[in-house]
Amino acid sequence: MSNGTKVKKRNGNLEGLNLDKIHIMVEHACDQLTGVSASQVEMQSGIQFYDGITTQEIQEILVRSASDLISLDHPNYQYVAARLLLFGLYKQVFGANWKVEFPDVYDHLRDGAALKIYDSELLSKYSMEEWDKINGFIDHHRDFLFTYAGLRQVIDKYLVQDRSVSQVFETPQYAYMLVAATIFADYPTETRLTYVRKYYDAISRHKINVPTPILAGVRTPLRQFASCVLVDSADTSIASLAVTWLLVNMLLKGRELVSTQVASGASTLKYEVVKSSTLVLYRFSKSLKQLSVAVRKMAYEAEAQQYTSQSGTKK
Repeated sequence: MSNGTKVKKRNGNLEGLNLDKIHIMVEHACDQLTGVSASQVEMQSGIQFYDGITTQEIQEILVRSASDLISLDHPNYQYVAARLLLFGLYKQVFGANWKVEFPDVYDHLRDGAALKIYDSELLSKYSMEEWDKINGFIDHHRDFLFTYAGLRQVIDKYLVQDRSVSQVFETPQYAYMLVAATIFADYPTETRLTYVRKYYDAISRHKINVPTPILAGVRTPLRQFASCVLVDSADTSIASLAVTWLLVNMLLKGRELVSTQVASGASTLKYEVVKSSTLVLYRFSKSLKQLSVAVRKMAYEAEAQQYTSQSGTKK
């Protein structure tokens, strides 16, 4: 059913407004959810159609409409809003709303690697037989476990995308699976698929939360596993602070941003290293082991000198 209005699709083409498509989509978003109404979502939206209105704009209006209906008496609208948001994501990534034919994980990774949004080395980390098994692990229906707030945060912050044009290239399940595959890629071949599946199941079912650097950077060419490192000194003595500061400088090598925080009355000095990577953790561990006896001696001599100066004696 159309009223003659032209709608602009994501590919730029214009076609007649089909209200039936909107009805079917909203009804599908409300399917098997109690206490929600598709007609209420549509009436609440108050869409003012005009020639050239985009399908994305219509989708966003419906998402806002469903989110505005969320209340203590009608909590399931949070899932209606999430599904409508998810349908828009599917449309952007695959060109289909909810009847999606999801590509195999390997094919999705290969296409993304060609666009340089995924780490191409991951393709060769597993055999094709292993990729087939990994594809059997993924459960796209788990996208429907999200509430609206949760899905909005994942899309806005963590999914691989070109922010300059607001183009997202993956769904949550592909992100979760590729993160799992990346983390355990170098584990022994006889056990790593077990770890991949268990980790994927845990994060895709929201049993555990994934740190921001891992969910945002792992599987991409950034290969980022960590965003910050806390380096604690044993106490606030000159010796401890000198050793800790030396470690931080060896760790940074002049290329990271450091913020310091000293807790009042506490004996811990924390150096927070921001915008870091897995290499930072490796450098810290290696630097700690290589800390020379000479540096320790110099630090303690400096502390002894201060002590004698404060006590009024001469060394």
